[in-house]
Formats: sequence, structure tokens, C-alpha cells
Amino acid sequence: MVYTHGDPIAHGAYLAAKNAGREKSINFAGIDGLPREGAPWVEQGPLAGTTSAWAIPDRCAMRAPPRRADAGMG
Repeated sequence: MVYTHGDPIAHGAYLAAKNAGREKSINFAGIDGLPREGAPWVEQGPLAGTTSAWAIPDRCAMRAPPRRADAGMG
């Protein structure tokens, strides 16, 4: 699990893992929940989840369905 202080950072970690061929064995999540970054990345699959402290209706906490149940903590 890679949990970052921002959705763009989580997305960058995903891209680095993808470049190394390891993106399917790691879950990525960030903090922002922004409608143009975190939310689409969750919906499209690179991020497993995002969250936001901002009062954005229907976007305060987002989570994608589990995609990689076999992904460990390592």
C-alpha cells in the first residue's frame, strides 16, 4: 500500500510502479479528492482511493471497489 499526502503524488508512484511492472501488486491512495485529479484516477483505476477534508458534496470520501485483494503490504 502506498498512501501519499496528495493524489498527484500517489499517481506518480503508480506510474513509477507501472514502469517497473509492479503496479498490479500495489494499492495506491492519496489525500485530495479533487474532482479533476483524484476522483477520475479512482474511477479509472490507477488509485485505489482518495479522501478529502474539503466539503465537496458527494466527493468528501471516495473509494474504488477492491481491485487487488491479493496485494500485500510489502
